[in-house]
Amino acid sequence: GFPFEQDFLFQDELQGSDGLRYGQEPVQWALLQFQQPVYCPVGSLVIGSRLDTDTTARDSNSSEANHHCRLAFFGPIRDCLRDGEDELSRLQLYVLKLRDCHVLKVTDFRPDPDCGESGRGTALEAVVAGLVGDKGSVAAFLGMRLETEDGRALGTIVSPFGSGGMCRVRFPSGARDLKAGDKMRLRFKRFVFDKARRMAQTGLYPDHAPETPPPGPRPAEGAKKTAKPAGLTVIRPPPDSEPAKVSSSAGPEKEPRQEVCEKGPEKGPA
Repeated sequence: GFPFEQDFLFQDELQGSDGLRYGQEPVQWALLQFQQPVYCPVGSLVIGSRLDTDTTARDSNSSEANHHCRLAFFGPIRDCLRDGEDELSRLQLYVLKLRDCHVLKVTDFRPDPDCGESGRGTALEAVVAGLVGDKGSVAAFLGMRLETEDGRALGTIVSPFGSGGMCRVRFPSGARDLKAGDKMRLRFKRFVFDKARRMAQTGLYPDHAPETPPPGPRPAEGAKKTAKPAGLTVIRPPPDSEPAKVSSSAGPEKEPRQEVCEKGPEKGPA
């Protein structure tokens, strides 16, 4: 049957089929929706054709006709879905979303002990702006992870900061040489058939590394220790395996019958 428990990436078309031979294509999936009921038992073979292809089109540099193949895809049916949105919601089909933002200021910075006044060091906390609009709320993004532009450091959104859609970001393993103005980005999954439009990051990032403080000046002995604010709690999303990819096309809602099948690209000239 079809692995409904896995997450699948939405694709507009078959991927990685150029230059491959028949039988060596990467496995991809498709959701087929029919306007009228079609008898398709599980395990039967489905073949898709491009009926708008002119099979007798002539090349401009030749007087001979080029015979084009109309076959678009083929594959066995793995599972059937009944009509209704509840059945479609079983498919963990998502699209990748990306939001850009930037560092407004660094609020917890540990300078390197041997670099003097060079300004090099590691940031543990920063204020980030631009994730949402000035009147927006970051509540829906609490606990989600941000990455630096080079992808080398990951931070967790721990709380809002003032007004204007700003937020505080904590870097469990530190962010080297982070400074105001540096760009950051938020990647997440948006599930196509989810009415709640939930966001998830499972499988996009590795699990949190142990939070080890970077080297830096230590407080003098006898200095009063300040308690860690409750807002700095690192929220850890559940780990997950790397998501597989899927090829899917969503059709009109409330179709009488849907079929899930595994498909490959064209066989070649007929």
